[in-house]
Amino acid sequence: MTRIRLWLTNLVRRHRFEDELAEELAFHIEARVAQWEKEGLTTAEARRRARLEFGNLDKVKDEVRDVMYATQKGAADYITKPFTRIELVDRVGILLGTDGGE
Repeated sequence: MTRIRLWLTNLVRRHRFEDELAEELAFHIEARVAQWEKEGLTTAEARRRARLEFGNLDKVKDEVRDVMYATQKGAADYITKPFTRIELVDRVGILLGTDGGE
């Protein structure tokens, strides 16, 4: 029973992390779109430029996952600045000896 509970807990955490990661990326993209719009670009052009600037979002997500995995395995110095809110919460949780996602 404990194994099943642990598996389900990890599954929920993983989904929560993925949701938070998607929200974080969307926030940064929308912020960049707003900057481009302030400079006079249309919304469509601003979105196009923001997507080009961020590149492949799956690759960005993989890079964040790599950093998270490394910090969980003890590579606290692996994080470079600037880092995302998710990375910060996870790192503080690790330093406090708790689960960073909780």
